[in-house]
Amino acid sequence: MEKLSKNITDVMNTISRKLESLPRPKYRNRPCPDDWTFFNGSCYIFSAMKASWSDSQKYCSIQQAHLLVINTIEEQYFIAMKGKAKEFWFGLHDRDTENKWEWVDGTDYEATTKFWAPGEPNNANSGEDCAHTNGSGRWNDNNCSKDLFFICEQEARSA
Repeated sequence: MEKLSKNITDVMNTISRKLESLPRPKYRNRPCPDDWTFFNGSCYIFSAMKASWSDSQKYCSIQQAHLLVINTIEEQYFIAMKGKAKEFWFGLHDRDTENKWEWVDGTDYEATTKFWAPGEPNNANSGEDCAHTNGSGRWNDNNCSKDLFFICEQEARSA
């Protein structure tokens, strides 16, 4: 029995040494977590579940991210293409003051390019304070309590 135990230990040590000598897999230094998509220095996850705007932001925060902030036309096209005609919450709202739109990360709204659908934002029924993409990727304001898919964004890790 003692000899068998020693043989098992020797085999385990040999396996460990061989594993340590193998090259490290490339995925260990990826810029984004599993299931996230890398684009232009950021990581994105497109939710498979629906939630209110606030719950979406909470989920993103738990993931050490925030709801998407659209900074460039390239990013807008990326999310429109990747979004596959679904509606997604992103990190823009005017919940504090009507018509004073704010990005969740503090980015200056006035300094960013806007991609509102024609006639938007319109605050229909006096209760649309959160922004989402419509089926064509353009922006629409909607009631923040509505359950929609959402997009989280975080800065990519350096390799």
